[in-house]
Amino acid sequence: MTDRNLFCEAGRALYGALWQAEMARALGVSDRTVRRWASGEAPIPAGVWQEIPNLIIDRSNELADLLDRIRKRYPPTSASSERR
Repeated sequence: MTDRNLFCEAGRALYGALWQAEMARALGVSDRTVRRWASGEAPIPAGVWQEIPNLIIDRSNELADLLDRIRKRYPPTSASSERR
């Protein structure tokens, strides 16, 4: 897997199909810069690779909190808990 592919995979996992604008906002760079990294036109700086794990951890924590709040309001039934 190339750096470009890994970068794009992280972006899609974090922000969905239209990830580039959100990734740019999160990293404090322009959309154009993210597109250049994603296309392989420009190398992805080492500092970006240091920040992406933080973005993933933050999103993971947000999702875990959301899951907890949903489960508190709508506790899983025995049939739905079998999925996990």
